Amino acid sequence: MVTYWGGDPELLRKRKTAPILTNLNLVAMQIQRHYPSQALSRGAQADLLIRAMVEADGTVSKCHITSLTQADLFDTEACRVMLKDAKFEPATDMDGRPMASYAIQRVLYRMSSNR
Repeated sequence: MVTYWGGDPELLRKRKTAPILTNLNLVAMQIQRHYPSQALSRGAQADLLIRAMVEADGTVSKCHITSLTQADLFDTEACRVMLKDAKFEPATDMDGRPMASYAIQRVLYRMSSNR
């Protein structure tokens, strides 16, 4: 899968640190803002596991939902937000140089208890 995404498995074996999402609050707010209206009206919730390809400059070049529960009302909005708004501190190699790598991010669509 890493090769399919353009990653180099040999280089990834030399990864010292993983990418770190630096603007989690903004990304979470944007994803929550786009809670699917049908899901909201039905009280549906979901858990997503997202794999993002993070480039050496900290931008996201690819995004894929790898796991989703209760998926019938949820679309790819979380990936759209990741591609547009997410900023990462890139992964580093053993010498401390930034490198492209993947990041796994869990997204929980939850309704607030006061609805």
